[in-house]
Amino acid sequence: MLVKGDSIGLIACSNARPSRYEEKIKNVEGFITALGINIVRAETLLETDEKTTSAPQARALELHKLYDNEKIKLIFDISGGDLANQILPFLDFERITAANKPFVGLSDLTTVLNAVLQQTNQKNYYFQLMTLAGTKAVEQQNFFKKYFVEGHETIIETRGLTDFKEIVGKMYGGNIRCLLKLAGTSFWPEFKGNIILLEGFSGSYERNASYIAQLQQLGVFTDCIGIVLGTFTELDQKNTTLIESLILAAVPDDLPVARTSEVGHGDDGKAIVLGHTITIRG
Repeated sequence: MLVKGDSIGLIACSNARPSRYEEKIKNVEGFITALGINIVRAETLLETDEKTTSAPQARALELHKLYDNEKIKLIFDISGGDLANQILPFLDFERITAANKPFVGLSDLTTVLNAVLQQTNQKNYYFQLMTLAGTKAVEQQNFFKKYFVEGHETIIETRGLTDFKEIVGKMYGGNIRCLLKLAGTSFWPEFKGNIILLEGFSGSYERNASYIAQLQQLGVFTDCIGIVLGTFTELDQKNTTLIESLILAAVPDDLPVARTSEVGHGDDGKAIVLGHTITIRG
């Protein structure tokens, strides 16, 4: 996918990165530039002098610049938090469609990933680039080279929570809390006939139960053809079966449900493609 001389863009469409992240970002940049890949930073990547995130219009403008830059082949959002959905009204989806390049992000970027998919039908990736400087840095750097540079297909290991052989379809979704920010908007993904990915970082049993109830009431579980559950960091620390029991109680008995430990907020999280046909095995 990426070859020497290509460029990637770095941006923060959600909360800007504090200045203390500069060293960690430089570590990631150093690894990538050593592969012969150039890096273009959005001007809004870091917090302003006032320790705030730039205005949503400014963040949208910087994203457009990265899409317009023909040398940039992939755009990686290295942020997270709460603010990504602010930029959606300011995005020019015709411009993004014309650029036809993948956007990569995780967590709060669920809003941007799915909005772009809904409006353009181009594939994106659910992945956090900053894991290349995390506790599993060597493993993640090797994954980056194999997946984004050498183009190896990565099979996400899953186990069936219900009895099925495989699910084949396009996947949408991401972080459960952030996905629900799109409910009732024109950016809500089309789940009918597709697979939904759900993972979470923070949140008690009760909070996640309320998210699942909302998805159920939106008709997502009767529309979709299957569910992939990633990690639910806070809840899994108590008991990994809690989120599973909540989902299984809310979905039709014959709906395929799979679980993976390889997608989510962990430092060893792998990339999974959104908006592109994939196969999930039970």
